[in-house]
Amino acid sequence: MVTSYRLILSCLLAWASAGEVPQAYTDNGIVSGERLTVNKREVDAFLGIPYATPPVGDLRFKKPEPAKPWKGTRTATKKPLPCVQTDLPLADKLPFNYSSSTEDCLYLNVWRPAKHCAASSPKCDAKLPVVVFIHGGGFQWGDSALFLYDGSNLAPTADIVLVTFNYRVSIFGFLSVGDDRAPGNMGLWDQNLVLKWVRDNIGYFGGDAKEVTLWGQSAGGASAGMHAVSPHSKGLFKRIIMQSGTPALAILNVSHKRAARLSAVAGAVGCFDRSRDWMEQASDILACMKKVEAHKIIDAVNAEKPLHQFYTPTHGDEFLPEDPLADDTWKHLNTKELVIGHAANEGYFLFRNIRRSAPVLENIVKEDYRFVTTVVLSVMFEIPISSGRQIVKAYFGDYDEKHKKKEVLEIMDDMFGDVVFNCPTLFFADKASKQGVDTYAYIFAHVPSTSPWSNPRGPTHADDLPFMLGSLQFVADPSKLTDVVTEKAKQRLAIGAARITPEEHQLADQLQGMLSAYFRTGKPKIPLSDAEWPKYTAEKPEFVYLRPNNYTRGFGPKRERCEYWRPFLLKQSEGSSTEEPAPQKPEASTRVPEPAKATTRAAVRNTRPASNLRSEQHSSSYLPEPTALFFTFVAFVLWICVA
Repeated sequence: MVTSYRLILSCLLAWASAGEVPQAYTDNGIVSGERLTVNKREVDAFLGIPYATPPVGDLRFKKPEPAKPWKGTRTATKKPLPCVQTDLPLADKLPFNYSSSTEDCLYLNVWRPAKHCAASSPKCDAKLPVVVFIHGGGFQWGDSALFLYDGSNLAPTADIVLVTFNYRVSIFGFLSVGDDRAPGNMGLWDQNLVLKWVRDNIGYFGGDAKEVTLWGQSAGGASAGMHAVSPHSKGLFKRIIMQSGTPALAILNVSHKRAARLSAVAGAVGCFDRSRDWMEQASDILACMKKVEAHKIIDAVNAEKPLHQFYTPTHGDEFLPEDPLADDTWKHLNTKELVIGHAANEGYFLFRNIRRSAPVLENIVKEDYRFVTTVVLSVMFEIPISSGRQIVKAYFGDYDEKHKKKEVLEIMDDMFGDVVFNCPTLFFADKASKQGVDTYAYIFAHVPSTSPWSNPRGPTHADDLPFMLGSLQFVADPSKLTDVVTEKAKQRLAIGAARITPEEHQLADQLQGMLSAYFRTGKPKIPLSDAEWPKYTAEKPEFVYLRPNNYTRGFGPKRERCEYWRPFLLKQSEGSSTEEPAPQKPEASTRVPEPAKATTRAAVRNTRPASNLRSEQHSSSYLPEPTALFFTFVAFVLWICVA
């Protein structure tokens, strides 16, 4: 009988809680959200709060303007629609449909633990740490409504106020003509406006505007790094997390021809006069394109060759005055603490998809792969042929050394895994630590059961997201899957969700606890250990490797190899020194188990490890397992050539 009464009381309390409607002030008016119960904890969700005026009409291709005030109480219980974007051609395993995307997309979402705030009061004085999360997607795709970014578990678990948001992507976020008519970086200005909104409004939601962590993944990580040097973002956050992305992603944009891209798209929508110089008519082009329906412009972008579809951040404007690939740019960072890292095999998913999209590659790698690689380095990244030959030799060895096709593909993956993810992580961590920024590095080293790949070589891009963001339990939750998730994707997600192990749920809890400590103190906590997380320094570049119930210290990517990329990832001004201190071996910890000693290999030469999972060996002389992003861009170039 007592048990029955307790059950009834519990149900009544849950019903009463569900009936409460939380409210919060903003500078533009009051918003009402929804009180949810997630994992037996209550969380308030405010979804779809406008932070900017819809960037339509004359506001297209311009910096965002703050949202206008509203009368009465605005209902904020529905996630926003995604910003207009191109197709995601590399997502054959998890296809998404963004046909519902819209230009009226500049909205944000706020989650907070309900226990600190009375639903009846529109003001909460909890002063909780605040986390602002920037989604990834290569600056071309993505939206805050995706289940991966749902904060209803992380907010109460970490006891924080979490903010996610949409920002403009693709041509609408990053079109630039190089002057004030369309300076570019609209997507970064969107992000900046969100940070200002947080500064001015998050206190009403129970957050502390002086304790803001800016966290980004992939392109979001690159964005966080750009905010760390932008004069317009200074003082808007205290610490950052750069997950699988640094500003060195700008190297992917060095060969993108602005004139060719704009003239092609403008011509496709009837806004380009081929008898006139494009710069001469840039104002007319922009005025015309502002009158064209957004999806017609995106259709024109989709019709272009792959490389011409990419619109990314530019420098030399008000937001990002300096070149993100220039060494001097990173000498003054707007942050006090930094967590930086990546998955062990970042590019694998792109590699698999590009081979499916461009089967011609299977035959090309049988030919003179050294020559092909050298040309690709020149075409893609403007690396001189002489330097490209040195890089190719460092990875492939002398010309008399032959490789099978599988080895070629893995070495090519390795090469651009280094240039896009591994080495930029090292270089950015070096720069930050030398400035006195407390820097902590990690590598996610677990292949999740949710992986859609039949035989993955290691954890790849975004595999760590649901663990760190606390959204692992939402992978196949129908209430979290928006319309962009196709039926095929839902089926694959359901298969993956059924394989999730108890140890993986524990890993998710542990990584959220790890970050919770960082949100509060500026220092992450190694799970299951009383040992302190080692600070990263250029002299002692220690990483913490993250696996279920297994957290070890060790060195990350091969520094000797990274020196080949340094001149292109960190361009030196005259008189600058490129010398770096030699890394030391980490001291043994009595509380965190050291990884097994790896077999030493010849400098920057590649042979395969006994294990197919790179993270199982951590010696500074160890070459990391190949990641796959390089071959993605090889494929793009070749695709262009045969198109």
